[in-house]
Amino acid sequence: MVDNEAGASPAGGKSFLWVEADILKLSRIDVTAGFANRGAAFTPQRTSVLAPFFVTASDLLFRRPVAVGAVDGGNVLADNVTEVKVNLRLFGGQPLSFRWFDGDNLAGLGFGSTWTISYPGLKIGDKIGLDLLYGNKSRGAGAEIQYLGIAASTAF
Repeated sequence: MVDNEAGASPAGGKSFLWVEADILKLSRIDVTAGFANRGAAFTPQRTSVLAPFFVTASDLLFRRPVAVGAVDGGNVLADNVTEVKVNLRLFGGQPLSFRWFDGDNLAGLGFGSTWTISYPGLKIGDKIGLDLLYGNKSRGAGAEIQYLGIAASTAF
């Protein structure tokens, strides 16, 4: 539980609860589930550790370490957040990752069900790697969004 004001008690509604647990861990599959809930008076912080450089609107929605705080325009996923992550190791190295999350925005309206599928580290030859990500967000309180992200890296 996180308190965003010194001396405030959870009963004062300024607390934030986030729980994440490994549900299943096997050699080829991992399943993780999480839940987040905020007190009525909790104020979201305006900081981000997603990327120290440029963060796009799609990054704020689909490329996040945790679902809570996901942004779709002015729509912020903030309360009653449920998240499920599944990693499948089918090709040896990097896992194929599936992720689903949903919850309410700051106004208590449904944010919209969001899911992603990604494969980081797809090797092309000796020195090129691709990170692939597809994301889809249903309408909910914000817009319906589809996203395809491809990032390339190389070694010299």
